[in-house]
This record gives sequence, structure tokens and C-alpha cells, in this order.
Amino acid sequence: MRSIVFLISLSLLFSTLITHVSASEEPFLKIRIEPLTIGGDLYSAALSQDRVVAVGRSGSVVIWGHDRLSIFSVSQSDLLSISCMERICVAVGAKGVVAEIDPHAETYRSYTVSQKDLSRAALSGGTAAIAARTEVLIYRLGGVISRTIDVGADVSSIT
Repeated sequence: MRSIVFLISLSLLFSTLITHVSASEEPFLKIRIEPLTIGGDLYSAALSQDRVVAVGRSGSVVIWGHDRLSIFSVSQSDLLSISCMERICVAVGAKGVVAEIDPHAETYRSYTVSQKDLSRAALSGGTAAIAARTEVLIYRLGGVISRTIDVGADVSSIT
């Protein structure tokens, strides 16, 4: 998973650093690589418009934006998966934790919606599908589980 986080952050870095000179000169690629050190493991990353949002150990959230890096914690439980739409992300993790994160305002709200570990999330509109072992939870923004579906097998992916 660290390689996914690295590739996404590297692609965002390259896309923001491409520079074209005036029309009279040939365009060129100017790359500036800066080291990034984060204390802790990151498990999942997603794009929210022009920002990369990653989540990981001990509820850590990392947001990379235009010349800005923000790191904060939204829970004591590990966050294992994140899914984003335009201005909102839903992260899920151990001990039933769900965090709604606005990466642009750098705000969040955390909820405990289950006793089970939540392993995957897929957000669409104001609703997310969340995997919890053999169940899929239908989650509405604001900390509400509207439905639980037992699929009878381990849920390894949600899209």
C-alpha cells in the first residue's frame, strides 16, 4: 500500500511541477523533488480534486496540496481505507471508526458506527459502501448506517 501512496503523491508532484516556457521557446519539463518524511505507516490514499489524502496508523491523516502538507490525527484507531469525492472523503478503520474529512478546509468529524473493524470504503454522493468482514454497511454522511447487508463471505473490495 505504501507504493500506491508513493505513486499517487509522485504523480501529483509531477503534475504540479510541469512548466512551459513562452511560445517562442521549446517547452521543457522542470522537476523539483523534495524529500517527504512522515512518522507512521500510511495504508490508503485517494485524490480529492487537487489534493492527495492518505490515512494510516493511529488515525493519521496526511493531506498534500499546492505547496502545503498537513498532518493530523482523527482517531486513536488505525484508518485502513479512504474514498473521496469533490470536497469530502470518508475514511474507515479499526474498531468501527468512520471519519468524514474535508481536505480543503482541513476539518473532520469522527464516528464509531460498528464494533467490527471496517476495511474498505467507496463513496458516491452522500452515501458510502463500507466493508466490515462479511457485511457491507450503507453509510450516510453524518454518522448514519442506513442498512447492513450480510454477503456471507469476506468482502475484499468495494467500488
